[in-house]
Amino acid sequence: MYSRAACHRLGLGGLVLSALLWLALLSAPVLAAAGQTGDTVQGPKVVNITVTGNQYIPADTILKAVTHTKVGAPVTKEMLQADLQSIGALGLFSDVSVQVKPVSGGADVVFEVKENPVVSGERFVPIGFTLPAGADSVLQSFPVKKGTVLNTNQLKEGVQTALKDLYEKYGVVARVSDVQMDKQQELLILLLPTRVGQITVSGNKKTKDYVILREMTLKPGDVLNTNVLGSDLRKVLNLGFFDEVHSEFRDTGNPDVVNINIDVKERPTGTASGGVSYSTADGLVGFIDVSDQNAFGRGDAASLRWEFGAKKNSYNLGFTEPYLFGRPNSLSLNLYDQRQKRTYDSVDYDEATKGGSVQFGKPLAPDTRGYVTIKAENAENTPLVPGTTLPDSFGPTSSRTRSLTFAVIKDTRDFVLKPSAGGVNKVSLELALPVLGGDTNFQKLSGEMTRFAKAGPGGQVWALRLSGGVISGNAPLSDQFYVGGADSVRGYRYGEFVGTKMFLGNLEYRFNIIKGLQGALFVDAGNAWQKDQLVQPLDLHVGAGLGVRIETPIGVFRLDYGVGQKGGQPYFSLGQTF
Repeated sequence: MYSRAACHRLGLGGLVLSALLWLALLSAPVLAAAGQTGDTVQGPKVVNITVTGNQYIPADTILKAVTHTKVGAPVTKEMLQADLQSIGALGLFSDVSVQVKPVSGGADVVFEVKENPVVSGERFVPIGFTLPAGADSVLQSFPVKKGTVLNTNQLKEGVQTALKDLYEKYGVVARVSDVQMDKQQELLILLLPTRVGQITVSGNKKTKDYVILREMTLKPGDVLNTNVLGSDLRKVLNLGFFDEVHSEFRDTGNPDVVNINIDVKERPTGTASGGVSYSTADGLVGFIDVSDQNAFGRGDAASLRWEFGAKKNSYNLGFTEPYLFGRPNSLSLNLYDQRQKRTYDSVDYDEATKGGSVQFGKPLAPDTRGYVTIKAENAENTPLVPGTTLPDSFGPTSSRTRSLTFAVIKDTRDFVLKPSAGGVNKVSLELALPVLGGDTNFQKLSGEMTRFAKAGPGGQVWALRLSGGVISGNAPLSDQFYVGGADSVRGYRYGEFVGTKMFLGNLEYRFNIIKGLQGALFVDAGNAWQKDQLVQPLDLHVGAGLGVRIETPIGVFRLDYGVGQKGGQPYFSLGQTF
């Protein structure tokens, strides 16, 4: 079972509440019984009870806390001490004392208070670090009000709530080292952060430690931010090498330093297989496949696949280095030679393409990468029946394409292999130019957006994809947009609709049936238009159906049945639709 959200365990109560121990001192003003009562066990009767020293706090508020000493009752040390504690517990005074003054008929009891200062405002003062943008907003509901006497009870409550909000909303783990008041009577809450000590890795048997650690934005010595840590764990999980990723906080003996252990559960990433597969596009196909998405535990991806059958004979060789020269820049190489039997406008033909590409990728922002791809491809299309020719609308039957492609991809999926939140935005522009050595001249602009959202408990997910594109110039048929088939609009033949303009929309409702088996209900709509055709937004081919996805150690096997305008047909393929 995949862990779709990287998780971490933290004893928040210990880290945050220990920071409040110093506040206990604030609620213990000097309590003293002055005058003649210091050693009195039982004294004269109380004639009157008054309060002195208060400037802002009404006397009635203070006298309501005097519940033990009563007019007409004898003065006792125990009563006075109890009422001193009650007044001090109001949290409004830095000092409270009492005097018992003899008067005719008994004694006057006078409680003398020293008020806390009046607060003009409050703010965090981070010591040795910077708070995330907007973190001061947690003080908006601070219970200590401006222009009022400082109440240490409210101060403790407010600080505790603020520290909790800093953790839950902004990922900051910190403690209060001191509370001060400046010359303008502003309350300064001094914060000391928890910092990262050592970061270790466990559970990995194949994957090298550095492959995991290089995904970590948090480094030893950094201020611990659990939001950043959660994002780092998601990146580790999305490498595709692990079923589960967790973090554990380990005590260092220093309350301001914590060690982090990243515990992983590896999944198989390498395959060496051969056999027979079937797809509606290519029919019965034999294959030999050797691949590893984590070659030698170094995070490199290498693959070799040979497919052969009545309608297809192809090989593809690929390699990707995700960290070029120790930097998060990727380099991908791909070589291919493919022969497939296709149909265009009722004419069967053989499509032969061979070529290769080199792709360079670089991070542009969090979750966003840019790519530049250089491609060289030769294509040859030959009618299968001697003496027949392809229609004029087919375009050139042979071509040499040399192109540059620029792409930007933003990926916020929570789990690449089985997303339930986030999505992908992609924009690409391919420029095929004669100056690069080819005989084609076209510009291909395309964009795609996917979104995923939980539809309910138990793995219920909504999945949406919208994509479109336009080509200008003389793009050969092999470089145009193909709509129809298992990966676009189900219920139609593969590539049934071909053109230089394209729109596609897919909506899927995915749900778990049993462990390792997922069901899906889907609706697809799309079309492709030739250069001389007017794009009609409602001129879309619609298909709908249902399917199952079988999770295996080597990937997801997908079986769908889609119904279109001319009936239904099954599709068998690998991986999710999107």
